[in-house]
Amino acid sequence: MRHGPAPARPFLTDPDHIVRWAWRTQPTAGEHVRALAAARPDLPVVRLRSRAEIRTWLEGPARALAPPAADT
Repeated sequence: MRHGPAPARPFLTDPDHIVRWAWRTQPTAGEHVRALAAARPDLPVVRLRSRAEIRTWLEGPARALAPPAADT
């Protein structure tokens, strides 16, 4: 088991490294979401643009959609 920061080599060499993948696909993500929303109007699309919006959504609508916690 290795402790400390991960080596940078995979980031530099692996085109499917999560950060490189995100950078590569980010420009078209909006197009995909818009196409999906048009094709599936029944599917809710949530756009959260700030930490405050995220917090509000998680404490309200997202919590209401979550299944009840099982009592253990």
